[in-house]
Amino acid sequence: MTGDRQSAINRALRYLKEGDFEAELARRVAIKSESQIPNNDVALRSYLQLEMIPAFEQLGFTIKLFENPESGRGP
Repeated sequence: MTGDRQSAINRALRYLKEGDFEAELARRVAIKSESQIPNNDVALRSYLQLEMIPAFEQLGFTIKLFENPESGRGP
């Protein structure tokens, strides 16, 4: 996506005003992904794979998920 500065500002304002930011944030916060909870690695992995990785890839990043060397802990 290309454009000028004002276009970027307009897209960001629309994202906020139309409620998309709030909906995305609410969806992400609702995921029980606390890293302090022992053996919560399934929820953490799901959060990363279904929410965060696609979001960063959409921004053009290349993602590599690293496993945690501590047993029973998420990536």
